[in-house]
Amino acid sequence: MLKIGIFGLTGRMGRAIIDHVLSSNSEVIIGGTSHNQHDDIHIQHHGENHSFKIFTDINDLITLCDVMIDFSTASILKSHLEACVRHKKPIVIGTTGFDVDIQSKIQDSSRHIAVLQSGNMSLGVNILSVLVQKTASLLGNDWDIEITEGHHRNKIDAPSGTALLLGESAAAGRKQSLKNIQRLERVGHTGIRPAGEIGFSVIRAGSIIGDHSVLFAHENEHITLSHHAQNRNIFASGAVFAAKKIVFMPTGLYKMTDVLDLGL
Repeated sequence: MLKIGIFGLTGRMGRAIIDHVLSSNSEVIIGGTSHNQHDDIHIQHHGENHSFKIFTDINDLITLCDVMIDFSTASILKSHLEACVRHKKPIVIGTTGFDVDIQSKIQDSSRHIAVLQSGNMSLGVNILSVLVQKTASLLGNDWDIEITEGHHRNKIDAPSGTALLLGESAAAGRKQSLKNIQRLERVGHTGIRPAGEIGFSVIRAGSIIGDHSVLFAHENEHITLSHHAQNRNIFASGAVFAAKKIVFMPTGLYKMTDVLDLGL
């Protein structure tokens, strides 16, 4: 049985993964970490009581696990990567909002262990990313691309990792680098929209779990590809699925489409 450790066990996604694992009975959660809680977690699931240990020393946690899942915060991801490399344990990263230095650390860590990084773990979103790349490759630069994303009021990074994932897919479809053609915000007199630009719009409101749409617009028609998350179970099941795959994969940096047989 696969032994999983979770960085960010008490967060929204940590709790969702606990619920998924308790329902599946094919994996076991050894425990996890939390930035604001030191007491063990006690959960009742289908009339049974379950306890999960909160570790203050991540080394103690990692040594007991086959694979780590990270849904913590960008500020502490570096220390998690260093510990996983030290103990030669693979890691699935669902955390978003990190800077270039942390992304470089992820790349460096993947030279020593298997690392799967994704801004979104759901099957639907990853199918969407493939469709976005294909659509962008078929349409010319005279088609404008705009990405809109919405999340709950407590999300701390923007645009979302999923929105950037879709932006990367659109840019790849046009054989370009996203950083060269992205427009993350528009304020004031912005001038005429440059051809080939990929724009982003952000919504933060209420309890929205995750809405993403990619608009391809021409003068007389437009195409919209979108995904709407109904609950966090889709991300939890995707993260656990990725963890089960990554333990058997060689050293390297992977994304969800590397472990999903999309048939596309």
